[in-house]
Amino acid sequence: MKLRLAITVLGALLSTALLLPNEVRAEAASHGQERAQEQGGEKKREREQGGEKAKEGEGAKREAPKGQDSDEMRIAYQTALYPLDTCVVSGEKLGPDAKSFLVEGRLVRTCCGRCEAKVKGDPKDALKKIDEAVVRVQKAAYPMEKCPVSGEKLGEGAVDVVHNTRLVRFCCEKCVGEFKKDPESSLKKLDTAYMASQRKGYPLSTCVVMGGDTLGDDAIEILHGNRLVRFCCKKCIKEFRASPEKYLAKLDEAAKQKK
Repeated sequence: MKLRLAITVLGALLSTALLLPNEVRAEAASHGQERAQEQGGEKKREREQGGEKAKEGEGAKREAPKGQDSDEMRIAYQTALYPLDTCVVSGEKLGPDAKSFLVEGRLVRTCCGRCEAKVKGDPKDALKKIDEAVVRVQKAAYPMEKCPVSGEKLGEGAVDVVHNTRLVRFCCEKCVGEFKKDPESSLKKLDTAYMASQRKGYPLSTCVVMGGDTLGDDAIEILHGNRLVRFCCKKCIKEFRASPEKYLAKLDEAAKQKK
């Protein structure tokens, strides 16, 4: 009798031992599935939030992103704003062999390598000529009536500053100092002002690259230099940047016809 009872107890223990790993594995698998579902939901929410943020920012995209990581990118950005079509040294017309290079982070263009060497040896006069040209060209269409730092109205004593190849105006020298600590904040305000000033009179109702349907509120807008350009999608922005002159000419022609 005792022997039979011992055999029964031993059989129950062995059965439990054999089933337990399967139960543990099943529970672990179930927990893993639940965790995977939770992570999948988190990733989906992150993608949706990222899409919403991207959509919110599409109306104020800058062509020159913060943190340009190469001289080529800096040159490409500043070329759209460069105010001179002549060499800053010789005064000769800039041709296809013109040299484009950076001095103190700023674009300078010369007719030849010899003039490039002169500028790099002593850039003071060249940068002064570029500054004067930037102010002269950009001041007429400057879109802000207030200082981007203080918000004060720009008066007769406004201070003109050339940041890279871009004019930024301030109410006083103190605000110029604040701007230099965080230029991006003021430049974003200037971008918004340029876009707002050009949006109403924009000459095309369709994408400058693809044409097609009329652009709605979801159109993507960028500034090429200080000029507003509107697109139906990001792919068209890449197409535009590959040959901006072609599409800017299209905008110019549309503007003439609209007058």
